[in-house]
Amino acid sequence: MVPPSEESPFRLLVEGTDDCHSVINLMKQLDFDWDDTTKRRPFIQRSGGIDKLLPAVSVTLKGTYERIGIIVDANSDPGARWLKLQHRAHQARSSCHPHQTPTERSSLVVVRGYGSASG
Repeated sequence: MVPPSEESPFRLLVEGTDDCHSVINLMKQLDFDWDDTTKRRPFIQRSGGIDKLLPAVSVTLKGTYERIGIIVDANSDPGARWLKLQHRAHQARSSCHPHQTPTERSSLVVVRGYGSASG
């Protein structure tokens, strides 16, 4: 598998390697051909934990990406993590303002220009 280029207009921030593999496997199960290099695939940036991911959120939201997704583990106080993401989006003066509070055991997803979701 050839990973997507960092120059991809699509960026997905995840906490770690397990999250990265989960996303790729989920996309494959949904019939997305991850190995097709002619498709526009998201560059998945592994941050190494929430404390390293949050600063990357501010930088990424200030970028010129067409689509941005953020997946954060919600296994420890998801409401507080959601507020931290909201704060980072506000700091970046992003057009993306997460507004939906997640529940326990869900992952958090924020997508620029496409609202937010949890599940």
